Amino acid sequence: MVTNLRNCRNDEILRIHTNGGTQTFHQLGDLKFPPLKVHVNAKSMANILSLKDVAGLEEVRVTMDSKKERSIAVHLSSGLTYVFREGEGGLYYFDTGNPDNHIKNTSAHYSFLSTVANNKLSFTKAQIRGADAARALQSVLAWPSIKDFKHLVASNAIKNSPVTIDDIDRAEHIYGPALPTLQGKMTRSSPKTKQTVFVPVPLDIFEHHKFIDLHADFLFVNGIPFMHTKSANINLFIYSTLYIKERYHNQEQFEIH
Repeated sequence: MVTNLRNCRNDEILRIHTNGGTQTFHQLGDLKFPPLKVHVNAKSMANILSLKDVAGLEEVRVTMDSKKERSIAVHLSSGLTYVFREGEGGLYYFDTGNPDNHIKNTSAHYSFLSTVANNKLSFTKAQIRGADAARALQSVLAWPSIKDFKHLVASNAIKNSPVTIDDIDRAEHIYGPALPTLQGKMTRSSPKTKQTVFVPVPLDIFEHHKFIDLHADFLFVNGIPFMHTKSANINLFIYSTLYIKERYHNQEQFEIH
């Protein structure tokens, strides 16, 4: 938890007086979390952190909602949350011996999206204009692939063009792959197979309706043939799609699916 231990100078020695006695701290070190300089005493059971110092750290947010939980939460940009729980004496503590009870990973609850506006913040206005020019030139050339586009620019195949390889790379970073370059090049994913589920006949129907009269007829919807069946007594209606299998003596033979 503490690194870079060193002995204190005379003006850095810390002496604490409490109702339990006096402790003197002769060493300083860097706390891994939060990244603060702390006094170290091997006989000390805990270190007291200043809320002001923790809340003042970059990429750290401190929250507390006493209605949900009696604790202080220290949120990091990495998605980890360090929870300081309220002890019996009213102080809030973090037990380094049981970190699983104090550390939460909340990164799964967030989706960090890269927007064009945020991507542009990394470049100057001139670089953004170059990226726009690269994307416009790629459109004029009927959207060649990035590899072919870079080859055309690198070989000076486009006369009097100010676009450079760096402009092409910046356009890809800012705007992402151009949609026309992806059309017709994406592989089709395998569809999920449909499992057939067979439902057993209810026992009452099997016992009392062993023999059923089946009435069938055909109907067409937008020219597509269907077979309609009705089971007498139990009034079970079934519609099945029909496919023309072959023609035999000017009569169509259907296959039920």
